Amino acid sequence: MPSPKSPLITFLVPSHKEGDLIRLTCETVLGELKKEGIENFEIIVSDCNHEKDGGAETGETLMRQESRIRYVRQESCFNLGKHYAYGLREAKGEYFMMVPGDNEIMGRAIGNILQARGRAELIITYTENQEVRAPIRRLISRTYVGLCNFLFGLKLRYYTGLSLIKTDLLKPLLPLSEGFAYSTEIIVRLLKLGKSHTCVEVPMQIRPSVPGRKAAALKFKNFLSVGKTLAWLTIKVRLKV
Repeated sequence: MPSPKSPLITFLVPSHKEGDLIRLTCETVLGELKKEGIENFEIIVSDCNHEKDGGAETGETLMRQESRIRYVRQESCFNLGKHYAYGLREAKGEYFMMVPGDNEIMGRAIGNILQARGRAELIITYTENQEVRAPIRRLISRTYVGLCNFLFGLKLRYYTGLSLIKTDLLKPLLPLSEGFAYSTEIIVRLLKLGKSHTCVEVPMQIRPSVPGRKAAALKFKNFLSVGKTLAWLTIKVRLKV
């Protein structure tokens, strides 16, 4: 149980070659927290890029401006799932939430999630404005959701969006997949394996992708990583082991 002085929410902001987008992401999070009147929080920025992209300078500036932000320069490159696990291990808040450092997530999406806390044990999201993504991304997303619903016997709209979950529910799940299926793993393990938990889905709005920027999730090695995680989860769910 969190102590009376613990933050209500720990936010993790992972970054890889995001530069000043780290600042914009943190400002988006801070803006929504202010709207909701939440003052007891912490933001952990986990940056694994060692190129001169301005990320370190941005992180140091953020810490000087806001004492509740902690910037960590990782020694090696992390996949998204590894960032999540790092932040979860460090988290002191009652709730845990990751917001990618590319500033793709709109502020009102974060507000939707914060307002839904307490309605269920898992607050998860679905992308409301998929039309801003390229057709191939939309096709892959629909296919992935349909496959996961079939494999795991669920009826969710999305598996890879933001989530707000109590930290004491998440920490026993460690270690998690280090790849892009970490979110699917969390959802399936909490909803289908062991004790069943309650879940509510809320809309998430995203900004259009930066022109010329390729999504890391579409790399072949990441498809393989996701496939391995889905296969492992399917065995666990179907055989109840």
